[in-house]
Amino acid sequence: MANELVTKAYDIDISQTGARPIVRLSQYDTRTIRVLFTVYDGTELQVIDGCTARVDGRRSDGTAFTKPCDIESGSKVAFTVEAEMTNSAGMHDAELVILNSDGNPMGTQNFTLAVEKAPFDRESAATVEDRTLYDQYTSSVDTRVAAAIKKADDAVTADTGKVDKLVSDTQAKIDDIVSESVVPIERGGTGATTLAAAQDALGIDKIMTDTGWVDIGVLSGSGNAYYRAVGGVMTIEIDWRPVESNIAICKIPENLVPNSERSVYFVVSHFIQNAGLNAADRVKVGADGNVTLEGSPLSGDIVIGTITYVIGYKSTN
Repeated sequence: MANELVTKAYDIDISQTGARPIVRLSQYDTRTIRVLFTVYDGTELQVIDGCTARVDGRRSDGTAFTKPCDIESGSKVAFTVEAEMTNSAGMHDAELVILNSDGNPMGTQNFTLAVEKAPFDRESAATVEDRTLYDQYTSSVDTRVAAAIKKADDAVTADTGKVDKLVSDTQAKIDDIVSESVVPIERGGTGATTLAAAQDALGIDKIMTDTGWVDIGVLSGSGNAYYRAVGGVMTIEIDWRPVESNIAICKIPENLVPNSERSVYFVVSHFIQNAGLNAADRVKVGADGNVTLEGSPLSGDIVIGTITYVIGYKSTN
């Protein structure tokens, strides 16, 4: 995998209330990794043509580093990750500094380099064979991750096909009912005279509306939360630093929950900062749309994961 170019893209907000991005890396990664930031000032893109920029940082072991950045067109700035940034595992604090054409600071924002610890200390490897085994290990991990992602994509595609068929079959039944006469819901009908009204009465409209990625923010702590509904399949992505346990992470629209009458539980990953370990926590998606952590992280830990489910029908009671 050496010399492979990998680009990691993130949004960064240089306003005072801007969120702190987390750039995830692996210790001793032999690939060339380019981090690309799209710069915002609040909700507006920040034009930085003609500016200069650099990244200043300090590893968790106290070693400082600095790296000049490349200004690209419009609102984009990039830098290449150096070995000095990833030789030590842990959460490393860094800062993007943007200077105007006069050399004066135009904006700054902190971000975190989250370097996952390698299985063994590569720098202490005694032989070339040790290093070769390490490279083979990292290549094997990449292959397994790619296979797992493909399996997940195939599963989502299969579920989407089932939902599409369900929607198609149900809509055909609705068309037949509407064309004949109005039958009350309690007698197995739709209680409506139009297709739109029938879909609303049966809750079918709730699984037929697609969305793009929607940024819903977090209700406490810091981080990001997004959701997307496509073909009746809901995906929620969480990258969050909590301040305490058993609190709401974010809130989604009630018409996009997995079940409108009870809560549904999912498992997400939990990175324990002080111990450098990964754990798992339960996340509850309630009928009211609240997405709540039920684990026990500490302040500064990271909760990250993707939740995918088929959107449920609304209750007709």
